[in-house]
Amino acid sequence: MVDEPENIVLPALNRIREQNDTILRKLDEVITRLGAVERDIAGMEVDYAATQLRLDNMDRRIGGSADRAAPRARRSVISTR
Repeated sequence: MVDEPENIVLPALNRIREQNDTILRKLDEVITRLGAVERDIAGMEVDYAATQLRLDNMDRRIGGSADRAAPRARRSVISTR
């Protein structure tokens, strides 16, 4: 009986599948880390808004000039597209 030729396609497909699985694992990690960054930025925005409110209250109590007593415009940390 004649030996069958070695199939070179199956090992190549297996390597591609392994590489794809690695990429998907890394993508899941990146998505998780991005979510953490977004939560941190949201927290910083809340802290920034609270600081601006405190500064506005201090200006009002101290009797700052008319242009400083006006509420500050809130600047977003995240750019909108």
